Amino acid sequence: MKKIPCRIIFIICLISQILTLCGCGQSKNNKTVELIDERYVFEDEPDLRWMPLEKLDTYPEFRKEADSVFETVISGGNKSGCLYTNSYGQTDPNNTLMGALHNDKVVSILTDSSKVSLLKKSLDQIYSDLKEEDTLPAVINTYFDLLPDESDVFNGSVSLSRKEAMAMVMRAVTPVTDDGLPADDSDFKMYVGKGTYTNYAAPMDQYVYLSTFDLSLDKDQFKEDILRGEFVYLVLNCLGGTEYFDGSSAVLEDCKNGGRITDKSEMSNRLEFLLTLLMDSEGYAPEEIYSSLSKANELGVIESVTGWERSITKSEAIQILTDLIIAYSNDISAAESIAEPDEISEIS
Repeated sequence: MKKIPCRIIFIICLISQILTLCGCGQSKNNKTVELIDERYVFEDEPDLRWMPLEKLDTYPEFRKEADSVFETVISGGNKSGCLYTNSYGQTDPNNTLMGALHNDKVVSILTDSSKVSLLKKSLDQIYSDLKEEDTLPAVINTYFDLLPDESDVFNGSVSLSRKEAMAMVMRAVTPVTDDGLPADDSDFKMYVGKGTYTNYAAPMDQYVYLSTFDLSLDKDQFKEDILRGEFVYLVLNCLGGTEYFDGSSAVLEDCKNGGRITDKSEMSNRLEFLLTLLMDSEGYAPEEIYSSLSKANELGVIESVTGWERSITKSEAIQILTDLIIAYSNDISAAESIAEPDEISEIS
């Protein structure tokens, strides 16, 4: 049987969603949407724990090897060292991936093939499906517990849904709360449904391209694959945006600036606009996504052939997230180091 390209499947799903936008319901931003019944629950979702980094006890043998490689100091059950040093240079038992990646020592170890090789040997005892390109994403995910794994497979080549991607980014940048639970967002839940990922994803609603704010994100789009371009936009927007980068040195071979929805008064929301550009088949992307890809290309994270319109896999997403955090923080630091004092406040 001939496999249907994911782009075609995505377009069909978008058309279906657009046709339902006229349903009755409560309003948001002066538009109507059929709100999710409070009883709507996503089924077959894995459990998600949220614990401070120091308290994580998953995969103890790997964690022991990783602590050795990263030279973690363990004393009386407390951990310190580069993985537990936040972006302010303070020891933090509740450190995030973003905080750890601001540490040059962490980055140097992650780019040291001999040390990563030691970690891969330990990972091979856990996962039966690891490919070479999965190694660093598996190291990151297994230690920082961003997304759940099945018992013996990493599933690095499996596409991520929007709910998984949004939850993963939130868990990578957000310290664990005192009660170990994300805030309960009843408004977000009304639009996308109740599930394991919902409250983790909710804080990212302000950063994603398809959002509940213009009704382009609902329960159907929430569970569909996120596009590579959307994911880059989400991460960079979460990290601080691209407003003060002109992207003039970027080279994108498969992506052109398709403008903004504000330039298309006949479009009802970003979902319809994205669908129109995807159906055009000329490589045009929404300006917001195009700008993010340009910045990611300038930073050396995204190649000139971006593949922006295809689904992103678990390994690709973790790798891009990691690379963007490192590159973006380095770029901001460089910009601040050469800026005048009054300019620093504008870009920080």
